Amino acid sequence: MFTYIVCVVGPKRNVGKTTVVEGLVKNLTEKGLRIGTVKHIHGGTFDTPKKDTWKHITAGASATGVITDSELLTIWNSSELPIIPETALDKLPKNLDYVIIEGFRHSKYPKIIVADAAEDLENINLENLIAVSGRIVEKPEELKKLDLDAPVVKINESEKLVNLLESRAQTIFVNQLPGIDCKSCGYDTCEDLAKAVRAGEADVRQCITMFTKVDLTIDGKNIVMKGFVQDLFRAVVMGVIKELKEVPEKIREIDLQIQLE
Repeated sequence: MFTYIVCVVGPKRNVGKTTVVEGLVKNLTEKGLRIGTVKHIHGGTFDTPKKDTWKHITAGASATGVITDSELLTIWNSSELPIIPETALDKLPKNLDYVIIEGFRHSKYPKIIVADAAEDLENINLENLIAVSGRIVEKPEELKKLDLDAPVVKINESEKLVNLLESRAQTIFVNQLPGIDCKSCGYDTCEDLAKAVRAGEADVRQCITMFTKVDLTIDGKNIVMKGFVQDLFRAVVMGVIKELKEVPEKIREIDLQIQLE
């Protein structure tokens, strides 16, 4: 199963990002899809100081879990983790159809920008832009300042945004593939695999670069790597192998040993 990841971003608070996320989640869920969300909070903590879980983390726990009759929450000590989307994505269930990220405007993922004015877009990564929304939509003079080839959607037009997501699903998929065209999946390019997956002719897990487990052993000791670190190792190694001669098109396993002494 492949999870489509989309960011809803803006330059500041109170521009409507959460409203857009709520609308997307509601409409996608009504289609029978499983949705996850990630929220980037700048500074501070959402835990309550002096409460039990706060005390657990403050005492030195790397993570603490909380379970009630209706909720399950895991709090990780993020001082030990990189503040990137993959850190949170790695903790989510793997059977989600979409993950909507609120924040991380500099990330590589496709984006819906929520803004008040044209100047709000100045410090945002505009690659893979799906749409522009927010109060700027009601300001024709600000829209004229934008030199973007992207749909403009009102903040309450959630159904229209969902339709844009679904129409862009293949592009979103391609952007999340490694992009190294290693051919190990049986297709010439990552884009060819994406087309086949969308047509029901292939399984996304044919992309071994994304789904192969990476084991690292140093002096006989197995080193545990988080998902995003495995992704990095895998992409780098496959990128190098792609440039080598006499490498078989279908690769099942790679053994790499580095002798330092």
